Amino acid sequence: MSRKWVAGKQIYSSAQYFAIQSVMSQYPVPISDIITSAANDEVKRLRALHERKFRRQTGWFLAEGARICHEAVALGWAMHRLAFVAGREDDRQVRILLSGLVESRGRALPMTESLLQRISRKDNPQMVLGAFVFDVTFLAIVVAFVYYYYLPFQTKKITKQKICK
Repeated sequence: MSRKWVAGKQIYSSAQYFAIQSVMSQYPVPISDIITSAANDEVKRLRALHERKFRRQTGWFLAEGARICHEAVALGWAMHRLAFVAGREDDRQVRILLSGLVESRGRALPMTESLLQRISRKDNPQMVLGAFVFDVTFLAIVVAFVYYYYLPFQTKKITKQKICK
């Protein structure tokens, strides 16, 4: 079998990849028992992420919804917790997010739909919630970019004549 290496990582053909995946466990990360109690420490931790004080203490933020979680993983944010409705482990969207937990050694948290509704602050609660770690260097780069490149073009003098028209 020939090996291909790109950027220090071994690249497998699709047949090799699926053969390796079938030998591995059914899911990329171990999935714990279903969480049904609001008194669970993980549920409390996720609910607390709505408060700025706790986000600053932990360095985590909460992303609600599969699309936002996918985008965060694609941008390289480290996911430490993935809460999802129990029984959806085989859903394609959830499987992709579960594989995103492998690199950061995060935990998968299957729970009831009512618990996810309690954690979520949206009118239409999502079926997937992710807790990600702030990347301070990335945020500093974004702030610097906005400060130096975007804001100088947006600061135009507004005169009384322009406002009155």
